[in-house]
Amino acid sequence: MSSGRTIYPVNDAWRELVRREMAARGMSLRALATAAGVSAPVLSDLLKGKNNGSHAVAAIHRVLGWPPPAIGLNKQTSARSHALYNVE
Repeated sequence: MSSGRTIYPVNDAWRELVRREMAARGMSLRALATAAGVSAPVLSDLLKGKNNGSHAVAAIHRVLGWPPPAIGLNKQTSARSHALYNVE
């Protein structure tokens, strides 16, 4: 987390919500990634569970018209906050 950007944790429920929203909109992974300003591989890794958080989550929420993520991790927050995060 040396970049100073907020990392928003995600879980399997969040991943499923994103996949469902993409399917409902007929949106490809590449289209969502481009609209969110991230690379397709970054989004792919996030949706496959290879990464459990990313600074890109806030942009994904914005593109999908969702409220901003409730909590993020940065140098001032603890790893315990990550375990408590729930998007359901």
